[in-house]
Amino acid sequence: MNFSPLEVQRILTESQDGLEQILFWSNTYKQVVYEILIPKIFEYKFKITKSQITEDNEVVLLKFPQGKNYYKFSGKPELVIMDSDKQLENYKTKSFHADTYVFDSKPERELFLQYLENDTVEEIFFTGMFTSKQGDFYIQYIDPEANSVRSYFPDFVVKKRDGSREIIEVKGDNKKDDPVVLAKKAATEEQAGQSGYSYRMILGSEIMNNNYEI
Repeated sequence: MNFSPLEVQRILTESQDGLEQILFWSNTYKQVVYEILIPKIFEYKFKITKSQITEDNEVVLLKFPQGKNYYKFSGKPELVIMDSDKQLENYKTKSFHADTYVFDSKPERELFLQYLENDTVEEIFFTGMFTSKQGDFYIQYIDPEANSVRSYFPDFVVKKRDGSREIIEVKGDNKKDDPVVLAKKAATEEQAGQSGYSYRMILGSEIMNNNYEI
């Protein structure tokens, strides 16, 4: 903020909550400064108008590798699925924008198979293993811990036969209330929701116990 320290002190001192209480909450919760204090000071000093422009753009899920004909990944053998697997022969047209998927966890792998074999699903792609250098499918969000803009790569993108579309994130049960996870969720719902996608966070225990609806 291009304000003098004395001016900021005056604004805080004359505020309804007062300087002492504001300092207490700012020191206790760092995000108060970025999410509440700075925006409020701007609103006090300036007339702010908001506008929102929505554009539809085609997104490349996987770019062709530069210099090579392949990307290199490593993972546990039991978490790797290939489009050449014989048991998936009848489902190859529903997925595999890459010939090999390397999952991070058993719940991710299990969800993929459950969706792949479900008749209501037209397409499912595992996108969580690719970064911005390899594809364009990502969501920008504000990291509440680092207070910086970061890129989030959802685990799956799904198209149903009824025309509905989903972005799915698989998380361990202990991560469902994590501030960063919730920030990603909020950003995805805001950005992708405008394009007709719904966001789902599905917990590992729900997948392994088959305790959720596709």
